[in-house]
Amino acid sequence: MTLPTRGRHSLPIARSAAAARQTSPPVCRAAGPQHCVIPNWLPPAVLNTSRQRHWASVRKEVNTVKETVWASAKHAGWQRLDCKARLTVVFVHPVKRTRDEDNTVARAKHVIDGLKPFFVEDSPEWLERHVRAEVRPGVKQTELTLEPIA
Repeated sequence: MTLPTRGRHSLPIARSAAAARQTSPPVCRAAGPQHCVIPNWLPPAVLNTSRQRHWASVRKEVNTVKETVWASAKHAGWQRLDCKARLTVVFVHPVKRTRDEDNTVARAKHVIDGLKPFFVEDSPEWLERHVRAEVRPGVKQTELTLEPIA
């Protein structure tokens, strides 16, 4: 197979990102779901206060969230999925209180960004996201599950 070239030049023409995304997701032959629990940790609600704080302190907090989530998943033995995947993020709170669903999803943004090395990309075409909050008295943790979608 020969690659298309531009005029007299021998360099191949790169496919655009949009053309690359139009391919259907491959069949995934990975094992079952991958689980990770981060005990005594909930990501801070960074987005709610980011306008009142200096950008450098917000960025430092965001990077800490991403690194914590990535290191926890890596320590749990997570493997990269090269197919469509479902990511479930559960924030377990120790105290029953009314929680806004939009804030829960916003809190999960940096968690999902920290897990990007484990899936193709975080677009809806490749990743189904399920984010929810639960209450278990006396328990504070973040639960993550990444599973291939057949």
